[in-house]
Amino acid sequence: MKQAFLAAIAIATSMFFKPPGGYVIKGRIDGAKNGLKVYLGFADIKGKDKFFDSTILTNGQFEFKGNFPSPRFCSVIFKDPKGKGQYTGKALNLFVGDGKMTVKAIYDSLPSEFDAMIGSFCMKPSIKVSGSPAHDQLMDFVNGLRPLNDRLEWLDDSLGKVYSASPKEPAAFQARMALAQQIDQVYEELKSLSLSFIAAQEPGEVTGLVAYKTLSIESLDTKEVGLLQSKFAAMTPKGPIVSALNTAAEQAGKTAVGSNFHDFSFKDSSGVLHQLGQYIGKGKYVLVDCWASWCGPCRKDIPHLKEVYRDYHEKGFEIISVSLDENADQWKKALREEKMPWLQVSENKGFEGGIVATYKIRGIPTCFLFDPQGKLVTKNMRGPWMDNRLIALYGALPEGGSH
Repeated sequence: MKQAFLAAIAIATSMFFKPPGGYVIKGRIDGAKNGLKVYLGFADIKGKDKFFDSTILTNGQFEFKGNFPSPRFCSVIFKDPKGKGQYTGKALNLFVGDGKMTVKAIYDSLPSEFDAMIGSFCMKPSIKVSGSPAHDQLMDFVNGLRPLNDRLEWLDDSLGKVYSASPKEPAAFQARMALAQQIDQVYEELKSLSLSFIAAQEPGEVTGLVAYKTLSIESLDTKEVGLLQSKFAAMTPKGPIVSALNTAAEQAGKTAVGSNFHDFSFKDSSGVLHQLGQYIGKGKYVLVDCWASWCGPCRKDIPHLKEVYRDYHEKGFEIISVSLDENADQWKKALREEKMPWLQVSENKGFEGGIVATYKIRGIPTCFLFDPQGKLVTKNMRGPWMDNRLIALYGALPEGGSH
């Protein structure tokens, strides 16, 4: 669950949409060999093309020139033309507006290109950027968040060690739940800092990037999404970041914590059609478990699901497993092997199904919990997070009954 979060920070509104004077980025990368291909691309809202400019690193130096209608957050990627494989280069990110910027860094200290690909801001104190007030303030904010991200990384590592050491012992069970609670607390602090910052700043493209990234926080609720939308509603003109934010927020509001369940039709292994609305919003807490027969972590989670179903089903807890298998025979074979005693359904459309598109499922297992009225409670209902939630709802199990 390593998901270290880094937010962005805004600059004064006078920097937005002023008459274009153009940007110049001059960089010096010590320790890099000549001939590296240097690419410039957007790190905020990616278009069809990953990069829109390129040059060659010569004597450790590179330069880009161009024009943006409004400031943009960009990636500079360094790749060996003779290198093999994707995402094998180095990267740095910077906020680009009008004017001359200089960049200085040591090649070996740069983050990986993979970090840029997965959405990391690739910003380290060792990378020196001057000439961009937006970037300066961004770095101040990122540095302020660094202790929280360091704490998150430590907690994530600690949780992994508890799992590998003694996953079934009662002491380990309690330790996992305590670590999950601490991880949630850190994410709440990150969310609070981001929302407070957005509320205190004038709306603009850079502030919009903060809001856009904040939408990825799983615990964001419908009210908080609404606040993000209203912050930028009157902003004109809207650049590409805020425009993308508006589109993403509209979708996020429909599936944020507190949103109403969206109904879907699935067939069980006998071909009988089921509407999930027949079960969700009917007075019980319902866990919707998205999985597949080919997914190792999904299959590994099934014994835990069986345990919590056994312990809490009679108290009003229900599970529905939605398979993302494309091969119906493989799905049915897994059902025979796993013998899960709750409703099993599938469209056999893999990641092309309606529930995947609506709830933006990017990987599995993914588990959602809906309350008795059919409102989304949490998007993180696995492992110790599920144990914490069920104990909060139904109370702790008797001595010796921990799972």
